[in-house]
Amino acid sequence: MKPTTILPFIVSAAIMGACTPIAQPQPIATLTATTIIKPSETPAISATPPLGVEVQELTILPGGTLGDWTVIGLLENQSGQQLTAISIEVSVLDATDTLLTLQNIPLFLSHLGPGETSPFIAHFQDAGMATSANAEVFAHQTTSFSRAKVKVEDLSSAPTGTGGLAILGTIVNSSSKHVIIHNLGILGVDPDDHPIDFAPSTAVLSTLDPGEKAPFLALMGADPGEVEFVPYLDATTTLNPGETIFSIPEPPNVLLTEQDAPLVVGSVRNDDTKSRWAAFLLILKLEEEIVAVAPVRPPIPLQPGESLAYAIRDFPGLRAQLARRESQASALSAEIVSDPLASRPTDLITVPMDLQITQFEPIGSSLILKGVISNSGEIDVKSVTILVAVRSTRGELLTAGWSTIAETLATGDTLEFILPLSLPQGADLAMSEYDIQVSGLTP
Repeated sequence: MKPTTILPFIVSAAIMGACTPIAQPQPIATLTATTIIKPSETPAISATPPLGVEVQELTILPGGTLGDWTVIGLLENQSGQQLTAISIEVSVLDATDTLLTLQNIPLFLSHLGPGETSPFIAHFQDAGMATSANAEVFAHQTTSFSRAKVKVEDLSSAPTGTGGLAILGTIVNSSSKHVIIHNLGILGVDPDDHPIDFAPSTAVLSTLDPGEKAPFLALMGADPGEVEFVPYLDATTTLNPGETIFSIPEPPNVLLTEQDAPLVVGSVRNDDTKSRWAAFLLILKLEEEIVAVAPVRPPIPLQPGESLAYAIRDFPGLRAQLARRESQASALSAEIVSDPLASRPTDLITVPMDLQITQFEPIGSSLILKGVISNSGEIDVKSVTILVAVRSTRGELLTAGWSTIAETLATGDTLEFILPLSLPQGADLAMSEYDIQVSGLTP
C-alpha cells in the first residue's frame, strides 16, 4: 500500500476504505441527498479582526431523527500567520434563510499554519427543517510552532459489530526530533470528494520518538459505504516529550471467553513519587501484523507505587479482521505501550470509600457484582470509582474492571452499584480471590 504523506498535514493521497457497505438509516426529513452549501462571500462580524481564512465547503447531512443535522466543513488558513485556538460559528437555516440555531465549536486541529486545512464538525439536535448551513471564524489566536514531519500509513477499515466502521492506521515520525501528536482524525469523502463523515482518533499515542511509529484507531458511528479516507494530523516538534514513569509488572495476556472472544488482562504500576493519570495503548497482533488497538485509561489517577489491573475486551473491527485472515482469536498476541505525555502528574488525592458487596452473580461468561458504596468521611468526593481484580488462588489474573459509579457523593450518602466483569474460559469463581476497592477524588 502506498503511504499517505502529510507535510505538514495536508494529505497527498487517500485510500479506499476496505469495507462492505451497509444500509444507512433513512432520514425522515425531506432532504433526500447531500446538500452542498458554498460559504457566503459577505464578511461577517467576528470577535476577532478580519482574517485570511476560507471555508472551502460545507456539507449538511440529515441525522437519523427528524430535526437532527450534522454539518461538516473544511477551513483553510490563507493568511501568513500560524494560528491556534480557532473557533467556528456554525449555523443552520431553513428554506427562507431564517436562522434555526447555531453553535460555536473548536476547529479540529489545534494548530493551523499558512496554507493548511482542517476539518470541523457540528451536530445539531431537534433543530427543525434545515436546508442550508453557514460557517465563519468566531475567534482565533496567533502563535508560533514547529511543524513535525509525520506520515500516516497503512490505512485500513473493518466493520464493527454495531454497524460502525473501525479505521486502523500507523503514524510515523520520519524526523530526527521528538514529536507531539495534538490531533488525529479521518475525514470520509464520497466519490465526488464531498465530506460524508469525520472520525477523531479514539486510541493514539500523544508523543513519538525520532523514527518511531505507532498504530491508531478511529471510529465512524455508521458504515458510510463507498468512501475514501483523508487523514488530518496536527503534530509539532518538542524538546521534552516526557519520560516513561509507569512499569508493567504483569505483561498483557490474551485469554479467551466462552464465546472465543479475546480478553486481554495485565497490570501497570506508577513508579513515580507523584500521583499520575495512567495512559496506555494496547495492541493486538497476528504474528507481526497489527489487527486491533484499544486505549487503557483508568478513570482515577494512580498513587505513588500503586498497581492497577485491567481487562480489555472491546476491540472494534477485530472480528472482521480475523475473518479476513481466516484466523482465530487464540492466535493473537498483545503488547502494551505507555503514553508518557498523557500520563501526567496530578495533585488530586484518592479517598477510600466504604463498600458492601451484596451479590456475586455469574451469568454465562460474565460475573455481575452488586453492592452499596458509602461516604462516611467528612468531605464530599467526586468521581466515585470501583476497581476490581479477580485472581486464581495461584495468583494468576483472571479478570479486572473499573467503573465510575457517580460524579459526586456527599458525606453521609450511600449509592448502589452494578459492575459486570468478563470471565475467561475455565474460571473457577469458588477458587478465586477478589480485590475490590472503591475510591473517590478530593474536590
